[in-house]
Amino acid sequence: MTGIPELDADEIAQRLGQHALWARKVTGGVRAILSHQNLAGMDLNGANLREAVLTGADLSGCNLMGADLRDADLFAANLSEANLRGANLSRADLRGANLCGADLTYAVLQKADLREGSLMRQDEDLAAAESQSDHSGESGEGSGTIQRAALLSDAKLSHANVSQANLTGAVMIRTDLSDANLNGSILKSVNLTGAKLIRANLESANLNGANLESANIEGANLAKAELVGVILLGVNISAADTTGANIQINVDSLRSEVRSIIDLHQQWIDSFGRAGARARLDGEDFSYVIFDGMNLSGSSIKGATLYGASFRGCDLTMADLSSSNLEGADLSNAILRGTRLNGSVLKKAKLVGADLSPKEIMGRDGKPTGSAASTNLVGADLSRADLSQANFSGAQMVDATMTRARITGTNFEGTVFEGVELKRATGS
Repeated sequence: MTGIPELDADEIAQRLGQHALWARKVTGGVRAILSHQNLAGMDLNGANLREAVLTGADLSGCNLMGADLRDADLFAANLSEANLRGANLSRADLRGANLCGADLTYAVLQKADLREGSLMRQDEDLAAAESQSDHSGESGEGSGTIQRAALLSDAKLSHANVSQANLTGAVMIRTDLSDANLNGSILKSVNLTGAKLIRANLESANLNGANLESANIEGANLAKAELVGVILLGVNISAADTTGANIQINVDSLRSEVRSIIDLHQQWIDSFGRAGARARLDGEDFSYVIFDGMNLSGSSIKGATLYGASFRGCDLTMADLSSSNLEGADLSNAILRGTRLNGSVLKKAKLVGADLSPKEIMGRDGKPTGSAASTNLVGADLSRADLSQANFSGAQMVDATMTRARITGTNFEGTVFEGVELKRATGS
């Protein structure tokens, strides 16, 4: 038991009535303190619960449509399956609250706090609630403390105003956030697997470390959003506005089969081909993935989508990236000796300081054969790419497009430019 007297329905109704007076500053009003009380299924349509203390209270299945819950203390409260359509939860403390299946359509959660919350284990019901959450567990403060994320799985938040709210670590699996306003909100490490973010406004939101696997972001506004370390498996990122967004996907976030291929490739490199296997990742979508510093020499990544990917300092010697989309990719200081980039799109790509010189061919005995493989850029589109200080000596660039490419300090000694209008590049 909690040690807090359990109130009956009449006593709860009386306290709610007194609170309504208190909220209006009417004589005789008393602020409602209803921590750990059972209000499950109550009809509180339009109720004035502003600043009410409902810590750990059971409000599951309640009708709170249009209720005023501004600044309310709903820490670790159970609001599962509650009707909160049009309710005002501005600045409410919802840390560790359970909102699974709740209807928050058109609700206002501006500046609400939905971070992870810790609560002393009070009774068997709370312990049971903890055991049902995959994201809860004991904290280091003692065996009587429950630490759990705010739960909003299957909740309906379409058209809701959740701007400038803190949802760090919240569980929002399959949550409907269509047309919701999350402008400037913090959604770090939020689980949005299968969520609907259709036309949602996430401008300037912080989604670092969030899981958006299989989320629908069609028409979403992610302009200026932070998306470092996000999981975007099964997500069509091109369906959203990502103007000015900082998107970085770690290799560790890729699906297990791809990670296994990359690991085997590293073994292949380290063992000089005696162990592991050459990476074959043809046709994969690696948009915004960070490969910085990795050794992918000899790999096959043909026809891949590498939009905005980063290969800074990466070794791609003799790799095959032909017919791939590398628009906006960063290949600064990458080793691209003998690499196949024919037919690839490199619009707005960065190749500053990259080495695209020929690669000497070695025999099986490890000795030079006297021949070399040139980097192949035949038919590649390098429009507006930055090639400053790069080494393109001996590269094959027949029919390549160089419109507005930056070539300040670029080494083109022996480069084959047949069919190329180099004068259209800048810095020539």
